[in-house]
Amino acid sequence: MLEDYLDQFPGVVVTVSHDRYFLDRAVGRLLVFDGDGGVTGFYGSYSDWLETRREENERNAAKKQEDTDSSHKQTAKPRKKLSYNEQREWESIEDEIDALEQQIEQLDSEIARTGSDFDKARELHEEKVETEKKLEEKMDRWAELSEKVGD
Repeated sequence: MLEDYLDQFPGVVVTVSHDRYFLDRAVGRLLVFDGDGGVTGFYGSYSDWLETRREENERNAAKKQEDTDSSHKQTAKPRKKLSYNEQREWESIEDEIDALEQQIEQLDSEIARTGSDFDKARELHEEKVETEKKLEEKMDRWAELSEKVGD
């Protein structure tokens, strides 16, 4: 009878109950007290809130496991010293990166100066794309070598 009355009641009712069936039937919004003084609003039934909380707990547990697994992988991999060839590459790679960056700037300037010569602009653009690809590869390689060096 109370549930039927609340269905017809046009106002707001604040209720406290441990009766899940009653809450599912009569409530459209929950104020959930977390026990540490925090209050969270939730739109939906009590069963909906329980399902949402269960899913969040599963996601948090999976994320925690993933973080634990990744931290074990990171600590398990010892740093290696650079080989002779890698050491030589490490000594010159920053200069190579600078040269590629300058080349890209030069190509940008040339593209800007081509005017209406679309064939020349297309050729320069293709060259720029290739140079940017080489720069990206060098940057990736620099990152790999930097990890081995241990900064």
